[in-house]
Amino acid sequence: MTDYGSAVLFLVLGVLLIGVDGYLITGNGRVFLRDTYQSAEAAAAANRLTVALFHLVALGLLALLAIAPPSGGGFLAVLGRLGVLLLVLAAIHGATMGVFSLLRSRQHEARLLGQSRSQTSSEAHIDASHGIANDVPAREPYIAPTLDDRR
Repeated sequence: MTDYGSAVLFLVLGVLLIGVDGYLITGNGRVFLRDTYQSAEAAAAANRLTVALFHLVALGLLALLAIAPPSGGGFLAVLGRLGVLLLVLAAIHGATMGVFSLLRSRQHEARLLGQSRSQTSSEAHIDASHGIANDVPAREPYIAPTLDDRR
């Protein structure tokens, strides 16, 4: 006979833990991404999408853990499953922070690339041998074609 009471207790505690962790990720992710994106709306959207992914993965794993065969009876089964859930939540939390970090570094690189392109295209070049400024616009660096481009 299946112990529905311990499964329900596990699900309730799991949803509460996931909700609290999601709340922490939402608030801290907003602060983490605020200076990353040029608009607050873009930062909020990236934060919501990442938090939604966190919730979907965490709740899916919670459902899978809820139907796993218990290792003991009653309280011990709930305690064992909660231990596994906490470890899985820690891994998912770390992965979510990795996604935030990746988003931040990509936006930072794009911003730096955009700034360097705007600076080189608007500045006049100095002739290194004579120290004379000329009005030749900066050229984009040559990028060799890849094998995919040659096909």
